[in-house]
Amino acid sequence: MWLLVLGLSIGIPLLLLLVTICSIKIKNPCVRPAMNTRIPEKPPSLRFNQALSVGSHNSCHVANVFSGWPCFPPHWGPAQWRYTHPALVHQLEQGVRHLEIDAWFELNSREWQMFHHLPDPLSNGPRLVAAQLQLIAQWAQQHSAASPVWISLDVKGLYKTGCCGVPIKFSSLDDEDPNTGFEALEILEGLVKQHFGDLAVCVGELRRGAGCLRDGVKEHGWPTLHSLAGRFFFTVAESCWRADDDSGVILKKIETERWRI
Repeated sequence: MWLLVLGLSIGIPLLLLLVTICSIKIKNPCVRPAMNTRIPEKPPSLRFNQALSVGSHNSCHVANVFSGWPCFPPHWGPAQWRYTHPALVHQLEQGVRHLEIDAWFELNSREWQMFHHLPDPLSNGPRLVAAQLQLIAQWAQQHSAASPVWISLDVKGLYKTGCCGVPIKFSSLDDEDPNTGFEALEILEGLVKQHFGDLAVCVGELRRGAGCLRDGVKEHGWPTLHSLAGRFFFTVAESCWRADDDSGVILKKIETERWRI
């Protein structure tokens, strides 16, 4: 009898764990993207800070079956992941002009990957951030007159995979050796430059000779939507990144929020 009890006490939790691991990798068929109305472009004479644009949060997110488990009440735990966005390029087609890409740096491959969290790993596009940026850049080449797009690179952190690709270590960029975090962000900026080139707004365009970006925007104002047509802002919020180089194309989000005038 005690063997049966012991077997059940071990077997049931293991079964639940196995079901959970499997379900987080399966799309929830009951949750579908719902974006069918195109948002009109803004008047090109407006300055960038005068225009109100529609954006999406966790833009790459896809609901998994785990998020639909009835034992979770609404807006709690996995239930808050019960939503699915259209592919990023489709969102741009519909007029969305702010996208958030959840990005993780895999230490073994030295590649940036796109997904929300480990228990919430599905995305509506390629796994690699490089491949997703390439798709957006291809869209940009065909829409040179579109209003500027703001892409928030939400750097979640670093992780390392072990046997069979199972993640064995997670950490933030600040928790690792500073050189590792800086190298990861340099790789990310290199991807932006590689795929977007001059379409990415650089630090020097906003600083314009001022001591910092905030002073540059205060003195000269934000550029107009017309002058920014077809172009992209890229931001991060990581404290270990400094946008000091005029040729840099990744702006620090915490600072940009202070630049608004």
